[in-house]
Amino acid sequence: MKTKIEHSSATNPNPVLSVAKDGTVLYSNKADDPLLHEWGVEVGEKLPSSIGDIVQRVIFQNSPEKMEVKVGKRVYLVVFHPLPEQECVNISGFDISDQKELEGKLRESENKYRNIVETSIEGIWIFNSVSETTYVNEKMAEMLGYKSEEMIGRFIWDFAYEEDKDIFQIKLANRKQGTDEVYELKLIRKDGSSLWASVSAKGFFDGAGKFEGSVGMFTDITDRKRAEEALRESKARVESIFRSSPVGIGVVVDRMIKEANERLCEMTGYSREELLGKSALMLYPTAEEYERAGLVKYGMITERDTGYVETHWQRKDSSVVDILLSSSPIIPGDLSGEITFTALDVTERKHAEEALKKAHDTLEEKVKERTAELEKAYNSLKESEKSLANIQIVRQKEIHHRIKNNLQVISSLLDLQSEKFRNRECVEEAEVLKAFRESQDRVMSIALIHEELHEGRGTDTLNFSLYLKRLVNNLFQTYKLGNVNTCLNIELKEDIFFDMDIAVPLGIIINELVSNSLKYAFAGRDKGLIQIKLFGEECANKGQRSKKDGYNGTNFTLTVLDNGIGIPEDFNSEDSGSLGLQLVAILVDQLGGELELNRNNGTEFTIRFTITEKNEQIEPNKN
Repeated sequence: MKTKIEHSSATNPNPVLSVAKDGTVLYSNKADDPLLHEWGVEVGEKLPSSIGDIVQRVIFQNSPEKMEVKVGKRVYLVVFHPLPEQECVNISGFDISDQKELEGKLRESENKYRNIVETSIEGIWIFNSVSETTYVNEKMAEMLGYKSEEMIGRFIWDFAYEEDKDIFQIKLANRKQGTDEVYELKLIRKDGSSLWASVSAKGFFDGAGKFEGSVGMFTDITDRKRAEEALRESKARVESIFRSSPVGIGVVVDRMIKEANERLCEMTGYSREELLGKSALMLYPTAEEYERAGLVKYGMITERDTGYVETHWQRKDSSVVDILLSSSPIIPGDLSGEITFTALDVTERKHAEEALKKAHDTLEEKVKERTAELEKAYNSLKESEKSLANIQIVRQKEIHHRIKNNLQVISSLLDLQSEKFRNRECVEEAEVLKAFRESQDRVMSIALIHEELHEGRGTDTLNFSLYLKRLVNNLFQTYKLGNVNTCLNIELKEDIFFDMDIAVPLGIIINELVSNSLKYAFAGRDKGLIQIKLFGEECANKGQRSKKDGYNGTNFTLTVLDNGIGIPEDFNSEDSGSLGLQLVAILVDQLGGELELNRNNGTEFTIRFTITEKNEQIEPNKN
């Protein structure tokens, strides 16, 4: 038996070895020489441990194994066959070098074409025999807004509009019949937008001619389709304008008429057929006018691509009309191609211009005469208006001056009256003196308003920002005894203008609150701070106003605060015995505003009011 095996192996062109369980080579045919040389052994010697381990494993498991061994440039597939009863292994070698080389080239070819497909600028879409997606390259998926894996397994009509789905059955039938096609198709992107594609489709079949599927190359032509649609719309618009234009429109090449609209035919009296193919010379009364008009118009086109000229045309009935011509080449700068022109009949306009010029000359003489009279009357009226305006300003200033003087007289009388009680020790008389001083302050707050109006520019509004500063400074002068270290901080927008209806109550409110702080807030203290803030915020949809127009449609906030000893928690301004704080509450209500008292870290009065119409506050609630 062994002799037969050896004889069979000796004639085998492939390597054959017999190896004992311990890895000793028992037999080798001549074809084994490359393997034995690679492993570095001869017959009777043990194989390397890495090969010997495989021999023992194959015998133990009684299961064949195989491996590839590279010897120089050749590659062998080595198969280990166990012979458990003889406790040996037959090792057969097969030269697979040519096969490996072919597989390598095949892999290289596959990688090459896969790289071409994956990097193609065209979308590639492969379907099976029922139009189910089996492959799409990245470009195809990108064109539809998907990832490649999202499209696998889906039918092509899943990406089409409902009204277009029937076409795919027709295309599938054509592929099954072996018909290749190039056609345009509209698909739906993932975001719902449309994709127009040019498709080159081809079916593929197995060796027996059975249809296996199809492949399509898709080119995005969405921009081209949009451009075509825009071009169609533009052409339709141009044709519509051409047909319905109220002016004559035509096209010439070398001054030969190639197109004419209906209005041009009406103007000339010729039919379209009579005009087409004829020289434009037929429209001119003389050859000289034809040459003149062409010279002027085409000279302008050469310089600026558009030329115009006024000329005369002779109608079919021999009547002559005045025409304004305007021409421009369809391709800028190309005078040898088509040139469009418009023709406007200005005959009536020319007649009207002549009549108008004659009337104008006559009228101009009459206007000159009347202008001198009107200028004289105007100067006289202007002087009268100026005099009236000056009288009105003087009258207003005089009224404010007299009111201010009267109020100052009242203040002086109160001051003189208070002298009777000034150094007396009777409590009642001290309270009378205090009352005189408070009345005097209130009168002076009103007097300052009239003084500001008197010194102003003769308007009914005053600069409340300047008035407020003067008022508070006067109060500090009045109550400076005992308040030497009391500081004043005024924050307000510059140039706030109010009229009398706002300024008087607001001035008295500030007078009462500041004087109240100066009198009571810092009793027993060395220093203190009084702060006054006044700001406005315009309401929505209100424009900017000039200073003297007032702050119409504006929300104002007035804050008077001090860091003094504060007002008791049980204090109520309406029930208080203080006339000043009761007066504040009444005046805030008169302004239609809101009064808020904060007792944290001293005393803070916040008053909010709105001016909604010119120099008018919101009407207070009347019960």
